[in-house]
Amino acid sequence: MSWIIFQLLLCAPLTFSLIIGGDDSDTERIMRSSLETKIQQMEQRFQKLETDMSTMQKVLSRDPTVAFHAYLAKDGGAVQSAHVVFDTVLLNIGNAYSPLHGIFRAPYSGLYLFSMTAGTSHGHYLHFFLKKNDKTVEFVFADSRDWDQASKTTILALNVDDYVWVEAYGQLIGSVSADSSDHIYIYSTFTGFLIKEM
Repeated sequence: MSWIIFQLLLCAPLTFSLIIGGDDSDTERIMRSSLETKIQQMEQRFQKLETDMSTMQKVLSRDPTVAFHAYLAKDGGAVQSAHVVFDTVLLNIGNAYSPLHGIFRAPYSGLYLFSMTAGTSHGHYLHFFLKKNDKTVEFVFADSRDWDQASKTTILALNVDDYVWVEAYGQLIGSVSADSSDHIYIYSTFTGFLIKEM
């Protein structure tokens, strides 16, 4: 319907000119100028509507689901201030976690939940520090005369491109496969997901 009205307005100056016999009178010039102004205003409104619709389609087609779960598959040995690369990824919706660098980078501004689990073996200890950009925001410590695991969960407000990662002190133990079954004993993990955009 709007398009029909627009077409009518485009033709209006010519129609008006034909009706009054094509005279280039002051009245005709005033009317023509008024109609041309209205046409320009309508064109601007249509352009804005097209832009708004394009933006709306992008928003509706975007999927803000972000979630990852990764674990340490290989032993890392004794480390100090080591950037932990959780090399085996079980889940990575949104591809915000990099298994090559061990870094989660926020694709959206919002509230995120993160969890880290530190696992250590007999006679060793392991400290994990959760880092937001380069600042420590959480800490977990595992120490045992046998095998031990310790976990910490936190919620962080992140802006787009903020990054979260884990730093370690101690003995990094990878996962172990049991000989008599298909079980895998996973000791150290890193998990996170987007709760809500802000």
